[in-house]
Amino acid sequence: MKFMNTYEWMISTLSPVHIGCAEDYTPTEYVVDNTVKLYCFYIGHLASLGDAAISKEVSSALTAGTGEEQLRKVHKVLNNYRDKIIPIAGTSAAMCSGVLNHYRSTQSRNHDFNRNGIERTSYQPLSQLPYLPGSSIKGAIRTALLDNASVSKAPLGKQFIERINRFNNMIEEVNHGSEKFALRLKLQFSRKDYLAELKNIEKELAGYADDLEKEHLGSFESDPLRTIKIGDGIANDTGIEKEIRFCLNRSRSGRKTQAQSKGLYTRLEYIVEHQPEAIKIAITIQDLSSVAGMKGKHNKLITPAPYCLKTWEQIIEACNAYYLPRLQKDLQLVLKLKPGSTWVK
Repeated sequence: MKFMNTYEWMISTLSPVHIGCAEDYTPTEYVVDNTVKLYCFYIGHLASLGDAAISKEVSSALTAGTGEEQLRKVHKVLNNYRDKIIPIAGTSAAMCSGVLNHYRSTQSRNHDFNRNGIERTSYQPLSQLPYLPGSSIKGAIRTALLDNASVSKAPLGKQFIERINRFNNMIEEVNHGSEKFALRLKLQFSRKDYLAELKNIEKELAGYADDLEKEHLGSFESDPLRTIKIGDGIANDTGIEKEIRFCLNRSRSGRKTQAQSKGLYTRLEYIVEHQPEAIKIAITIQDLSSVAGMKGKHNKLITPAPYCLKTWEQIIEACNAYYLPRLQKDLQLVLKLKPGSTWVK
């Protein structure tokens, strides 16, 4: 093996993929056409259309009403001129039927228009195409490696497990009728007691995780993942499919969640599932076996210890061992909540 080897891998999507970027599509920067598609544009580009009527009507909408009604009127004006706006749009995404129906219902005063913001998935600013950050993929690999390493580490003590169970039992579920369930703190416990115990348990778990990481991944200098450089996964085709869908919170028990009872929802932009070779990514692996375990000042490791170095095959095995059972569990849960799911097939 050479000192440095670069591989190009292709990623196919098994499920919808969303990696947040802290940006939203807001109603004042998108229009929706009759083909069930959302088109996002930069509002500063409206001037390039040279249409004074748009500016005049937007200004008029801003002076009529306040807050939500004002926002609805501005969006209506923009949508009226969508045939002119769509050509200057930077990106577009399909809307699933449920999102589209909800969007249409909010055009009347009887529905909350303020909730029409949509969380974007990570994208490249110049091309506007979605991508998978290399740091996210590397983080997923790190999680799998640490989980694999934890098998050989002494498990959490029996007393600590019992303590976690006692903590969980501080909360009880209350049935308010009509399948409306809520969680509350049991009467014998104060909020102060609950938060104090939560803080202590989190501290112990963080210490366990920190010890595990130091033992198997070491410091920055001796971290075996230093040998793996993962680039950002970029779209293999400009036609990569995206769709806006609801992000739903469902209870594994099948009962209604608080989000369902209160009608709470989040709308996310996803890279669509079942797209073969949708993303391409470059991965560079260094071979440090000849210098593994080197020490510098104060007898401190400056390269990963030999037992810490991982081959690409070992990384794949660790990822499969960690993620495949979770995928299978998710599939079983989806079938339980929605029998006959076409996605599971």
